[in-house]
Amino acid sequence: RHLAYVIYTSGSTGTPKGVMVEHRGVVNLTAWHVQTFCPQPETCCTLTAGMAFDASAWELWSALYNRSTLLLPPRAAAGDPLLLLQWWRDQPLNAAFLVTPLAATALEDELVTPMLEYLLIGGDRLQRVPSRLPPPLKLINNYGPTEVTVVATSGRLFSDNTVPHIGRPIANTRVYLLDGHGGPVPFGA
Repeated sequence: RHLAYVIYTSGSTGTPKGVMVEHRGVVNLTAWHVQTFCPQPETCCTLTAGMAFDASAWELWSALYNRSTLLLPPRAAAGDPLLLLQWWRDQPLNAAFLVTPLAATALEDELVTPMLEYLLIGGDRLQRVPSRLPPPLKLINNYGPTEVTVVATSGRLFSDNTVPHIGRPIANTRVYLLDGHGGPVPFGA
């Protein structure tokens, strides 16, 4: 329950606030990530999320937990999404995160390395699932407020998903569905 870090977010309110993230949340996130997407130690990972975005903690700590090589984009890519995606495409990645708008561009412009098995997305709503995903790529949508340590739900998307879903709870996480009045939604609704 000890404090791991504080990250600032405006969340859905628009008012900045500091979120205190505990060690147990970071450990749960990274252990789930490594077990689910990188069971082989010492893979290559990238850090594409900005340091002010909570997904950067996910990328950083998952790589350290798994003894992986963490590749940082060149400085010039910081303000140039196309340059960032071109650099990202050329990396030897098996699993990697991109914010949803960048991932949509990477898929649309075919900027995905053929080695990539898992493309993890999040941080924004995916408007539609691409009609064709290059094999062996699996597109994984992730959702979670900063307060639950980056990811609360995760799920694989398929080309025939008419509405992209946010998946199911990750390890050691529960999700409660509430109606407009804050009451629990009946099972199956």
